[in-house]
Amino acid sequence: VTTLVLLQPYPGATARRALERVVGTFFGALLAIALASAVHSHVLLVTCTAPLCVLAVATKSRSYRLFTFFLTPVFVLIADPGITDANTAVARMVATLVGALVAVCAAFLVFPSWEKQRMPEALAATLETLRSEPIERFRNGRSGVPNSLIPLAARFTPAV
Repeated sequence: VTTLVLLQPYPGATARRALERVVGTFFGALLAIALASAVHSHVLLVTCTAPLCVLAVATKSRSYRLFTFFLTPVFVLIADPGITDANTAVARMVATLVGALVAVCAAFLVFPSWEKQRMPEALAATLETLRSEPIERFRNGRSGVPNSLIPLAARFTPAV
């Protein structure tokens, strides 16, 4: 599952997301171990997962690393609520690391196109669209500019 979640259209994006996932999972697993060591009541331990779920949802759009940091203890503590050692947390860390490595290798083999190589062409196409599209929309009367301003605006529109 980790491999599929991490794959992005470009190797650089996949590598960045994989690093965020591994770091977040590592520290999240450490948090799960700390919580399991400090809290000995199963009910209280499972209750600790509620704020972690809220924090995971709250941080998902801002930071994938924080999202995985808060979500990992939830999975570890729910998968093994009677956790007395670090086996479940370590298994989660290892599985995430293996999935991340597979994703990065697949990204380099399946999507070998680098952003840096494609950027000049993509930027040129974007700039051309930004330059020509408003002019064409204006000339064809689809600009949203009131008809009374068209003669005035036409004086400032470069000839193409």
